[in-house]
Amino acid sequence: MVEQRLLPTFDGIEAEAKALQEKTYLELVSSLFDPDTMDESMLAEAAVETGYLSTSSPRAELLV
Repeated sequence: MVEQRLLPTFDGIEAEAKALQEKTYLELVSSLFDPDTMDESMLAEAAVETGYLSTSSPRAELLV
């Protein structure tokens, strides 16, 4: 029942996570990036993690 009624709520969550990743990455690059001390991949990793956390947490909490 949960899978049929509640999980469809998360159908668009991957697109939302991708948009959040892109937004976070652009914000981090524009505010924190210093090419002399940072590798841009560090910011990309942080952005991906933000997007992942936004998708996994709500769904996991629902199923607990």
